[in-house]
Amino acid sequence: MWCNGGGMGAWGWTMMLALWGGIGALVVWAIRSGSAGRDRPASSPVEILERRLASGDITRQEYDELRALVESPR
Repeated sequence: MWCNGGGMGAWGWTMMLALWGGIGALVVWAIRSGSAGRDRPASSPVEILERRLASGDITRQEYDELRALVESPR
């Protein structure tokens, strides 16, 4: 019935290796892309204020007041 005795042959083994290699690459990609955002350190409050001042969200006076609040001891 089967010409090669029922085995997969070279083409079957090649495709199986490609399939498992693709699955392994997909797993590695999923793990690495899921942790990409956690490598970045959190911004300090002063850095956030500086970005807001630069983008025009707050005025210089608001920046000075908020920075004094952030830097004051609690």
